[in-house]
Amino acid sequence: MMQRITEVYDALPRQLKSVATYIEQHRSNVMMDRTGDIASACGVHPSAVVRFAQRFGFSDLQAIFKQAYTGQNGSAQSYQQRIRKLIDEKPGTARWRTNSLRQAAAGWRSSKRVSTTSSSKPR
Repeated sequence: MMQRITEVYDALPRQLKSVATYIEQHRSNVMMDRTGDIASACGVHPSAVVRFAQRFGFSDLQAIFKQAYTGQNGSAQSYQQRIRKLIDEKPGTARWRTNSLRQAAAGWRSSKRVSTTSSSKPR
């Protein structure tokens, strides 16, 4: 993330440069700081901090650094979603049986299509 900020730093407006400088100097605390506190420390309005985050595709600064810290991308599953997926995929559960049947049916249908399209009438 810091590399992306560095790459566009010169093109940033003055207020966003101030936020970028603050982040560079305080990156270990930014994830836990409130937007208003960051804005006060930078001498900008809180909306400038939000605009800075949005410029990089995030809703707020904490989201930027949470992603960087956890190594996750924006589409990462929550803990609850990962647990639900593990439970659903566990052999023997109702959902696992349903998914297995669907996969088997889909495989049967596709093999049926292949066999009917590959058999042609002799001329």
